[in-house]
Amino acid sequence: MTVNRVKQKNNRYKNDSDYLYIFENSEALTAAICFLFKQRLSLKSALYKAEKDYRLIITSNNFKPCLLTLKEFASYSSRNLFEIELTKEHCKPLLRKNAIRVYGKYFFKEI
Repeated sequence: MTVNRVKQKNNRYKNDSDYLYIFENSEALTAAICFLFKQRLSLKSALYKAEKDYRLIITSNNFKPCLLTLKEFASYSSRNLFEIELTKEHCKPLLRKNAIRVYGKYFFKEI
């Protein structure tokens, strides 16, 4: 019985590195992705389209200060695993892998 509790406890914290950002429009999304693309970070990311917004899920093994800056662009941010899984299950996937790199490559312009 003790082993099961430990196993459940470890599984609960397995995805602590997932971040969900919700953007009201494509302009805010593009600005945020261009900001991240400019940082040249290797972050796992996926982009989804909900009925009224865009959702970006970022996976990072360690905390990156630039993830705090995304709150300026996003209308909502969360680390709630339930909300992240709901997004993955019920929203339309636009880019399932490397969303920041793929999206940023087409919209980022060096000044």
